[in-house]
Amino acid sequence: MIFKEYPVSKGAQEIIASFWTLQSDPENEADISYRFIPDGYVDWIFHLEEPWEYCIPARDKQKKKYTSHIFGQIKNYLDLTLPSGNLFLFGVKFHPWAARQIWKFDLNEVTDHSVALSELSEPSLYFLEEQIHEAKGIYGRIKIVEDYILKNSSVINKNSLAPVIQDIIQNPLSLSTSRYPLKKRRLEQRFKSEIGISAKLFQRTIRINKIMERLIQKPDIQLTQLAYEFNFYDQSHFISDFKQFTGCTPSKFLKAINPSGEIYNYRIG
Repeated sequence: MIFKEYPVSKGAQEIIASFWTLQSDPENEADISYRFIPDGYVDWIFHLEEPWEYCIPARDKQKKKYTSHIFGQIKNYLDLTLPSGNLFLFGVKFHPWAARQIWKFDLNEVTDHSVALSELSEPSLYFLEEQIHEAKGIYGRIKIVEDYILKNSSVINKNSLAPVIQDIIQNPLSLSTSRYPLKKRRLEQRFKSEIGISAKLFQRTIRINKIMERLIQKPDIQLTQLAYEFNFYDQSHFISDFKQFTGCTPSKFLKAINPSGEIYNYRIG
C-alpha cells in the first residue's frame, strides 16, 4: 500500500488536521492485513475506485461496502484486510474537537463504528460526494472539501473543547481539568458526545501514540525508561497498556511498524 499525506490551507487548519491518500501498490498482487491503532482522530473517507468490504467486529455483524463514510474513534486496535487491486482512498483527518461541528450528531454513535454519508440525510453531502469523484487530481479534491468545510462549519469558539484537547496532546502524561470552567461530569459528557470517547481514554490513546513515536525515533530505548518517562506505575503496567491498544508488545511493534503511514500503523499479514 502507498500512503501519502497532504497539507491543509491556513483557513481550514482549525478544523482539518491533514488530508491523505492510500492506494494499492501495483507491485503487490496479494490482499494484505493491516492493524489500525487508535489515534484520537476521526476520518472522512472517500473510495475513489471500487469500494472494499470490511467489518468492525465490535459493532458490525456483517460486512459493509461504502463509497464514502465517516470512520469514528476506535477504542482498541482493529485488523482490516486491504484489497490489492483498485484500492484508492482519499481521506480527511479532522481535529478531535472539530468533527462534530461538521455532522452535528453525537460522535459516540460512530465509536468503534462507521456510517455512510448516504445515511446522514444531508442533500449537500450527495453533491459533495459527486464532486469528489468527478474532480481531477488530489488537490482539486482538497479544495472541494475545504470549501465545503469552511462553508458548513461554525467558528471554533471559547466554549470549544479545543484548549482541553490541545493540552492533552501536548502533555498526555496526566489529565488535569481543574483549570477548565466545566465540572468534571459535564466535561465527560461533552467528551463522549463531541469526541466519541471519554477524556481518560482519549488521554491514554494520545499517550500510546506518543510512545510509538518515541519507539520509532529511538528503537534502542529501554522499556523501563519508557515506562518512567510516560508515568506508568511499572514496566508491567506499561506493556499491558501498550498491548491493549496495539495488540502486541513494544518489541514486536518495532519489528512490524510501517513508518511511512499514520492511517494504518503496521502490516500483520
